[in-house]
Amino acid sequence: MEEMLLRVEDAKMTPEEMAKQVRALKPIVKEMLEKLKTSHKEAQKVVTAMGAKVEACHKGNPALPWPSGQIAGENEKYKAMRHKAMLCLMDYTPMQVKVQMCNASVNAVKDTIARKCGVLDKKPPYDADAASTCEVKDKDMSMGDWLKKVRDSWREQYKAYKDAESSCDDLGEMLVTSKKKCKAQEDVRKVKAKECLDSFEALKVAACNWLKQVGKFCEDYHSCFMKTRLAFDTLKGKMDTKVLLWKVQWSKLKRMECLLEATNPDTGQQDKVKMAKCNVVITYKLELEYPTVVEAECKVKLPDHVDQGLLTDCKV
Repeated sequence: MEEMLLRVEDAKMTPEEMAKQVRALKPIVKEMLEKLKTSHKEAQKVVTAMGAKVEACHKGNPALPWPSGQIAGENEKYKAMRHKAMLCLMDYTPMQVKVQMCNASVNAVKDTIARKCGVLDKKPPYDADAASTCEVKDKDMSMGDWLKKVRDSWREQYKAYKDAESSCDDLGEMLVTSKKKCKAQEDVRKVKAKECLDSFEALKVAACNWLKQVGKFCEDYHSCFMKTRLAFDTLKGKMDTKVLLWKVQWSKLKRMECLLEATNPDTGQQDKVKMAKCNVVITYKLELEYPTVVEAECKVKLPDHVDQGLLTDCKV
């Protein structure tokens, strides 16, 4: 038809027939141009939507460090558990010190008993030879004086023995009381120790689970990105081919439209000046705007306040 409009003389059509063709073609060309515009708009929507799918892989924004990419709730949960464990440790430490001091006191009493009360395993000391023979061992003393001296010596030793016996009885009672006190403190310490160990074990499990979630977060992100990026690149290749075809179609249709406008729809006569202008290609922005798609390094990680020692044996 384009060639026919350019060479009316060779088309073997009367002006009336030409005018009829022009009237019939004008709405068709206009409709085809509008369809091209619509196709371009719809394609742009599809491209934008696909770009949004790729961007959706950036949930939490893995390109940014903590806390921008944090997994919801884990940070506050860990802080609460750590606070509980630290409070338990603060209560446990003085308990442990009290038990140690109590045990040290018991050991001191035991040492004192061993040192002072060993003599109680024997009978009150006396001079066996003097008792059996009453022989005066001091030649300068009379028998009466000697016996008096022996008597006084026995009295003194017996008194010391009884004093030691009384003191050791007191020490024995003190030892029993101290042991009971230490046992009570040790029982309390053991209960608190188990509570603290359970708290720290729970904290360790929470830290390991958090580490596992961070790993899965990055793994899911990269998997999501690669999948959607492949689909995006495939779509872009198809759309680029369509854009090239649209440009050719647009150029031809606009030239056709120009030639039709240069032809009188009533008489079929052509305006040569207008016809000459139809050689200029009238463009329309048919290129698609593609969103910038860049894979971000997953920098999501546990925050610095997570104790690294808790992560040593984590299985992720």
